[in-house]
Amino acid sequence: MFTDNQVAERVYYKGSATEEMLEMAFELRLLALEAGFTLHVIHVAGTCLIDQGVDPLSRGERQLRGLIDPAKNTVPLHLHPIERSPVLLCWVANWTGVPVAALDVCAPVDRPHRGHMPGLKVWSLPPGAALYALEEMAMTRLKRMEEVSAIILVPMLMSPSWFRRFIRSVDVYFVVKAGAPCWPAAMHEPLMIGLSLPLLRHQPWEWRRVPFMVDLGRTLSGMHKTDPLRGLDLLRTFWAAWTRAHSMPEDVECGLV
Repeated sequence: MFTDNQVAERVYYKGSATEEMLEMAFELRLLALEAGFTLHVIHVAGTCLIDQGVDPLSRGERQLRGLIDPAKNTVPLHLHPIERSPVLLCWVANWTGVPVAALDVCAPVDRPHRGHMPGLKVWSLPPGAALYALEEMAMTRLKRMEEVSAIILVPMLMSPSWFRRFIRSVDVYFVVKAGAPCWPAAMHEPLMIGLSLPLLRHQPWEWRRVPFMVDLGRTLSGMHKTDPLRGLDLLRTFWAAWTRAHSMPEDVECGLV
């Protein structure tokens, strides 16, 4: 069930709201239990409903010409971000300094093997399979903590099912809104991006424990909302800095940490 009410999605999975909203969530859960099916409540952007032509339903309109075109009446839960926006790969190459042809994009069939190999991987995840891919990536980090780094891309669809696993799997994450140069407005939902970095050779061992990492994620999200070019510059600067810090010996002062 798709809705442009994000509160309804949150309450259905875990949360609190008005008594009427809680009763609605309880009735949906009870209906799914009695009928023996699994119900997913999925938040989509209001612009998506407008583009599909079904938004007038909320105002009692019955003649929906937009429903005639089946190509518009789908939500891409099965498509990964690079498949939807090919320019995204060029954007990643821009701030990593790695040529597009050299970026190792892990397709679903390659993840159990190539995803576990040393080096930088780009995990472009479809929302419907994000949870399972993130579990596979967690196994990768467990096996090769000092050798594997990853850039994780996943649209903000079905986020209650995978978000908690996502934040445990990355060292820093930020959001790129629809309408940015790398993620056009036609994508509707924001794009979540996470960076999973190898272990440090000294304390605090993990990049997520470095004090400024949380502020870095917030700053990157804010910049990509207001000035994507400045956000790109900050990403490029951080990416170059962490690679230098990762190679420093323990007895060398590291300004980043």
